[in-house]
Amino acid sequence: MVNSKRKGKVGELDAVKAIMDHLCIPVRRSVQYKGTAESADLDVLGGYPIHFEVKRVESLSVYAALERALQDAGRTGDNAKDRTRQSSTDNNPCPKESKPVLLLWRRNRKPWLAICLLADLPEIANIVSTAKQNTIPQTTVGQTVVSSQAQNEKNR
Repeated sequence: MVNSKRKGKVGELDAVKAIMDHLCIPVRRSVQYKGTAESADLDVLGGYPIHFEVKRVESLSVYAALERALQDAGRTGDNAKDRTRQSSTDNNPCPKESKPVLLLWRRNRKPWLAICLLADLPEIANIVSTAKQNTIPQTTVGQTVVSSQAQNEKNR
């Protein structure tokens, strides 16, 4: 029998590595820091406005998972044009912009899939482009790629 909590943790850690390797967006598991039901699976560091949801299951109802991720991100519905957030004090939409959602899904022994609303794709592409521009490869052999922001924080 598979321990679903452990599988979720391993999946989230695996997703952290994949996001940092492929998208250059610094992230960490949020359960270590927040662990609330409405928090994203991953915390995005460096101020990049994106909401990640991780699913590490064999079978997934993609639309149901995406709708849940949109709700967790504060989106008032699954309509791609509806980019307003719910106010935390009442159920009236407030005009603040919400984050685009990127759902990451992986089955056993399969590569990660990234799922998003088509309307969110240009914004996600812009975020990834910005993150990659802020990533400076190290010239020393054996060192990992470090974002310029992380390097600045390290030098403080």
